[in-house]
Amino acid sequence: MTDEQKSVAIKVIDGAIKYLRKGWTHRTLAEDVMGNTVEPTSVFACKWCAVGALQAECQLNIRHVGKYDEYYYAVKRALNTYSPEGYIGAFNDYSAKNVDEVIAVFEAAKAEFA
Repeated sequence: MTDEQKSVAIKVIDGAIKYLRKGWTHRTLAEDVMGNTVEPTSVFACKWCAVGALQAECQLNIRHVGKYDEYYYAVKRALNTYSPEGYIGAFNDYSAKNVDEVIAVFEAAKAEFA
């Protein structure tokens, strides 16, 4: 990856962390205030799992550069590398005790793009 691409990847991670800090969930990509499952990009979403936060950030904030797949999968690979389960989705849904543990994996994954 170029330095510019690495910079965008770090912005994607930071953006996903912002979603997680707003609200965190597990076993669904996103929830509304009533606890119903919604799309991660829904205007009604108020809680996201790790994968849902990554999807929302990529779809809503980097789609315009036309590289959704490139950044989504690059960041997801890095998250999987640093996830104790080897897969960020499984860690988020079954092992993580709180959002801070999930965010720690996102923070560690930044090293892949430094």
